[in-house]
Amino acid sequence: MLLGTPSTQIYTLSVIAVACAYVILALKSWYRLRKFNGPKLAQFSHLWMARAGFSGRMNLMYLEVGKKFGKLVRVAPNELMTSDPELVRHMSAARSLYTRSPWYGVMKMDPDQDNVMSILDTAQHNRFKSKLTIGVWYFTLDVIAAIGYGKTPGHLTQEADVYGLGKEAEAVLPFLLTCTAFPLVIAFLRLPWVSRHLGPAPNSPNGMGKLFAISRHVVGERFAPDTKPSQDMLGAFIRRGLSQKEAEVEVILQILAGSDNVATPIRSTILHLITAPRILGKLLAEIDTAIASGRVSDPITNAEAKALPYLQACIKEGLRIHPPITAGLPKVVPPGGDTFNHVFLPGGTNISCDMWGLQRNEVYGADADIYRPERWTEADPEQHARMDRVLDLVFGYGRWGCLGRNIADIELNKVFVELLRRFDMTLLDPTCPWKSKNYSTFLQKDMFVRVTRR
Repeated sequence: MLLGTPSTQIYTLSVIAVACAYVILALKSWYRLRKFNGPKLAQFSHLWMARAGFSGRMNLMYLEVGKKFGKLVRVAPNELMTSDPELVRHMSAARSLYTRSPWYGVMKMDPDQDNVMSILDTAQHNRFKSKLTIGVWYFTLDVIAAIGYGKTPGHLTQEADVYGLGKEAEAVLPFLLTCTAFPLVIAFLRLPWVSRHLGPAPNSPNGMGKLFAISRHVVGERFAPDTKPSQDMLGAFIRRGLSQKEAEVEVILQILAGSDNVATPIRSTILHLITAPRILGKLLAEIDTAIASGRVSDPITNAEAKALPYLQACIKEGLRIHPPITAGLPKVVPPGGDTFNHVFLPGGTNISCDMWGLQRNEVYGADADIYRPERWTEADPEQHARMDRVLDLVFGYGRWGCLGRNIADIELNKVFVELLRRFDMTLLDPTCPWKSKNYSTFLQKDMFVRVTRR
């Protein structure tokens, strides 16, 4: 019998009812995926995944649980994380019945317009992606801005984060990764009126708001009457039938996604090279010999870079040891469930990819935790093909593959030769080479290097 006033009794009963409902739902969720191991807290709560998202070492936390529990780990009541390359390929194959999870909806930067990253419907995504496939980024913000819409913001010339995007990302990413660990928060953030209030303000002088304003101005010029077609990526998007609103959000996505996906492997590869004299010396010898024999132009062409085997090994090893996106991008198991490798996956389960752990797969050998380009030059053709098959997943696979893969490859093929043929680089503080935090993507700063001409 409950004591107290009627209002107190109603309140007490409500609390009991909510608690009972939570326990029932938690037990139901636990039971569905009871066969999958993982951290104890993750069996009943999203708090473990939220803690990983906020920690700044998300890649390492997922790697640790993967080593402990295997290639398919439970990280939340309805979330699995895999480092199995074949399962990733299976989920992303062209005819796969797996779909994007609601998590992708948070990538909708404009509440009134989806982009290729935020579209959940598979058929709609395929149709929209087909409009962008003609070749869809600091050395990257400026490069991609120039390719994308013919202008550079001037990050290199001003030696500054012109729009304050880095500062904004440092403030927003920990909050975003923590909140999106909870399905109810994802649903809340996807509400149009919420995204309008929490999203970037177009009149902001810095950050995403400034980027939105520039995008709208540039795209607006292209859609003005009597405007001549431009031979750049934005021009190609327009010719392929993108509306003005669609073009505005895709320009922003080009810059944000493309710049990070190339900047991270450039930084990490440079760091590994200048801290490994043997590897750097071997690469410099290959570059210098190729220049002396006339096999390398100034600047180097993409085809010439592809013909330098040790350069290619250093680039591949850099992408492998430090992939730009380390975890997340969940897909949903089809409603009827799926069986993979004799394991049943219940329908409606979210499965994300642990790319950091996946790129330390046994296919690379027992020393997969270290940067060693020779694993690529020493491998026979069959082994090389097996490693390439796993490395290719860094840029996604199948229908979810990265549209800018070809541009990224060209940038990586050129940047190391053009830097190393001209400059010597040494770390100012080898005991603290940089400040690096991981929130699925990396926030890296304070990589201080002394640069001198060769």
